[in-house]
Amino acid sequence: MVVDACAKEERPMKSVGLNVPNEYASRVLGTQTREDGIQYRLSRFVVTEGDAMFNTLTGEAIRDADEATQIARWFRVPEQMDESALAYSVRQRWLQNANGPGSDVKNRYVIFMTTVCNAHCEYCYEQGVKSMTMTEQTANDVADYILTHSDRDNPVKIRWFGGEPLMNTKAIDIITDKLNAEGLDFNAEAFTNGDLLPTVTDEQLKAWHIRSLQFTVDDVGAEYDRIKGLPEGAYDRICKSIDRVTALGTKVNLRIHYRPGHGSEAPLRVAKEFCGKEKVNPYCVMLYDGGNGEDYAGLMEVQKYIHEHGGSKIGFPVVRFGLSCMAENRKTACITTDGHLSPCEHHPYGENYGSIYEKKYDQAVLKRWAAKSRNYCDGCVLYPSCGKQNLCPAEGKCSPAEIQHQLNRIRYALKEAT
Repeated sequence: MVVDACAKEERPMKSVGLNVPNEYASRVLGTQTREDGIQYRLSRFVVTEGDAMFNTLTGEAIRDADEATQIARWFRVPEQMDESALAYSVRQRWLQNANGPGSDVKNRYVIFMTTVCNAHCEYCYEQGVKSMTMTEQTANDVADYILTHSDRDNPVKIRWFGGEPLMNTKAIDIITDKLNAEGLDFNAEAFTNGDLLPTVTDEQLKAWHIRSLQFTVDDVGAEYDRIKGLPEGAYDRICKSIDRVTALGTKVNLRIHYRPGHGSEAPLRVAKEFCGKEKVNPYCVMLYDGGNGEDYAGLMEVQKYIHEHGGSKIGFPVVRFGLSCMAENRKTACITTDGHLSPCEHHPYGENYGSIYEKKYDQAVLKRWAAKSRNYCDGCVLYPSCGKQNLCPAEGKCSPAEIQHQLNRIRYALKEAT
């Protein structure tokens, strides 16, 4: 039996438990009606922990729920239901939604200011990329593209990216000056190693509308300097910069890498240094999703420490319907240093689908990059809340160890919620 999700009654489900379901999933799925003579089973998208359950298709967690409630809320489904088709239909409905992809109106921009970097991280995924820096003329053209493609009724989000974006502050000034002059409502973030931040004035940060900065810190002290390949004293400089920008009211997202095979000692040192600092949000991720079971156990140790000491929380995963990657989201534009449009910030100088100077996009490229390997993902409980794309070099197929880690996080969140 296959249920056509698009044909279901579109009315919100009331929340009954540990958290509210995803609003969009609720609207599409409605409430499931029990049919006489039909045998029901636990959905394959349900993760359990004792009497608590989380549904990766609806984003809802419940506990102590009777069978009728579980059926109504899609925790139990007909024995013969093709749940892959169900999840796929919900995802396709989302992709066709007027508020989703498909429009040429953008609400988010990732802009590569340069591919050059002053650091020499020993694990950098951009090694071998041609050195390119955005010119002043291209910066002006990028500003024009943003102005002509943005919805003026809603704030626009901009991410300054690189390489090291602060190696081309002139281009950032040009773009933001033009947007400010036109009265565009926007806020921005920068992904930076932070070593050049002392050269940026408070007035520039304000003009750039910087709401948050992301730094990557892999260890403390001299070991940080070594890993980043920066001049001596870089760790002290980043600490001072964090104190400076947070005092200005800017949020700092502190990315801590768990490096496969290196153990949890270094990421724990960083977590202990920064957890509890006001406006600093430490979080820890596996470097390139490359770890084994032992690595993911160590990662979980670090993530629990951060959670328990005021940093990033271990919560329920966001239901994405496969749409966390910008390759599938046409409302995001990833703009390279020379004005090309890339499907993904992790693959800016490979296959592009157009440029800021063209009105037509290569739909074949967009379609290829939006594809997920459905045969590979077909049996995975995490499918509805996963955004991994088939072609992405940074977010490709999962390992069994990574999948188990995500399930452990859900079960941990269920324990915390109960």
